[in-house]
Amino acid sequence: MGVMMLWLVTLYDLGTNALGEHISALVQDIQEKNVMHVLLSGKQEQAIFMISSQQFPDASMFRLLDCPCTARRIGKPQAL
Repeated sequence: MGVMMLWLVTLYDLGTNALGEHISALVQDIQEKNVMHVLLSGKQEQAIFMISSQQFPDASMFRLLDCPCTARRIGKPQAL
């Protein structure tokens, strides 16, 4: 009986954590797409604000600011 209770608790924990991680990944993806959209429309200051105002900004989002494709779109000179 003890082993069954352990498995029930373990499966419950696995399910809730997996769901939470999936939701977190979806939210991160949406935030990255929003920042990229703002960058491509030429509003770099707004994108910087969007990234820095997040509770836990991801380092990959800051790399979007230095991407050659966005630099070209917003008129920023590219380093060779």
